[in-house]
Amino acid sequence: MASHTYDALVVGSGVSGINAAYRIREAFPECDFAILEGRKDIGGTWSLFKYPGIRSDSDLFTFGFPWDPWDSDDAIATAPAILSYLRKVVSRHGFDKNIKLQHKVLSMNWKTVDQRWEVQVRVGKSEKTTTMYTKFLAMGTGYYDYTQGLNTAINGIDKFQGTVVHPQFWPENLDYADKEVVIVGSGATAVTMLPAMAEKVSRITMLQRSPGYFVALPQKDSVATFIRRFLPSAWAGWLLRLKFLFAFHTFYYWCMLFPTTARKQLTAAVGKEIPKSLQLDPHFLPSYSPWEQRLCVTPGGDFFQALRSNKATVVTGHIEAVTADGIELTSGQKLPADIIITATGLKFQMFGGALLSIDNQQVSPGERFLWRGCMLEGVPNLALYMGYTNASWTLGSDVAARLIARIMRQIKARGAQSVAPSVDPKLGPIEEAPLLGLKSNYIKIAMSERRVPKCGTAAPWQPRKSYFLDSWFAKFGSLKGLTFRS
Repeated sequence: MASHTYDALVVGSGVSGINAAYRIREAFPECDFAILEGRKDIGGTWSLFKYPGIRSDSDLFTFGFPWDPWDSDDAIATAPAILSYLRKVVSRHGFDKNIKLQHKVLSMNWKTVDQRWEVQVRVGKSEKTTTMYTKFLAMGTGYYDYTQGLNTAINGIDKFQGTVVHPQFWPENLDYADKEVVIVGSGATAVTMLPAMAEKVSRITMLQRSPGYFVALPQKDSVATFIRRFLPSAWAGWLLRLKFLFAFHTFYYWCMLFPTTARKQLTAAVGKEIPKSLQLDPHFLPSYSPWEQRLCVTPGGDFFQALRSNKATVVTGHIEAVTADGIELTSGQKLPADIIITATGLKFQMFGGALLSIDNQQVSPGERFLWRGCMLEGVPNLALYMGYTNASWTLGSDVAARLIARIMRQIKARGAQSVAPSVDPKLGPIEEAPLLGLKSNYIKIAMSERRVPKCGTAAPWQPRKSYFLDSWFAKFGSLKGLTFRS
């Protein structure tokens, strides 16, 4: 063990990775750590995606870091604005000294005899690899594959004579001015792109198999503007975070407790916004209750403004086949297209594609239970920083980060070297529950293919659902289910 061993390696320099690094350093100011980033830039999602109009689909007052609040009045922000914020945070807190760009983690092997992780890392564009060692691994890699989108089979797509684009791999020089564009999909990406492209195109159509729910939010928050006039930035950030936390959770639990009323009011609000050429049924009356799939946010009602411009529309139907110059639906309707955008979802991937093993025996994350949403059953000294699917991602990621920091303090206080969750055999088999509570198609595929860890119906293996309860637990909750080893 003569080689250098870090106290912690954080993998990923997006929102989760930056936050994990802050919480680790907050708990251990003298911690020797590095942040490994496989790409040329920090920011994760916000530096990777380049499609028109890319923005957040949750408010930035809760999406931003609680320890360095979002400092704009924009409740919903564009990717460049979010990336600028992240870069400022990294610089202000000195994390630029810890970040190692173009350090792609290929594999992670826990060596029980040494009580440390052996991490294989590819440096730069070459095939050169180096080995790094660490006592603790903090995985802030998100949940999707950066190199491949979800492979959704579309009949005849290979016959199309125009351009086919996946939003995850948007070409910088794509000219869509005066073109007929069809977006296949109806999630946040499609709802973002349609108004952003509507001004330039000849015609743009969002083709959906089934409708979803929409919520129109103001682009700028008037309360934020008022508060910032009279309070210091830190106080204003704290108050705005509280405001949006309580407002969102009130709305969410109202939808859960009164789904019929929520459904009526949400669809009625949409009915007032759409043009007469479109009807609520079949285009805006979902068959499911609110929050069974994530609601789509439209800042300033930009999506509906685009629909009212007569340059954009929504079509509900199923694809029969793609032809040389468009898409034919099973209804017989033909959608002409010069460009087809396949906004059909993301491909789930844990650990950024890195292989996980213990003493050279490969571990499949999809076959392991997840303890309190942040540690894999039987895997020592490894943390996952997953966000919420029903709230701002950072809220869930920060709950995990605070809990992990507490566990790391316990390792030190007990004189231990490692900690791992373990299932109590006396309890018998664990009844499984889905990790992600949404019913979106790409999430169903991920769970059916065992791409995500398992959860149970009872603590401590239950999926996280409430930010306030999870926050309390991160500070005061029992650490039952963890085994510490000296």
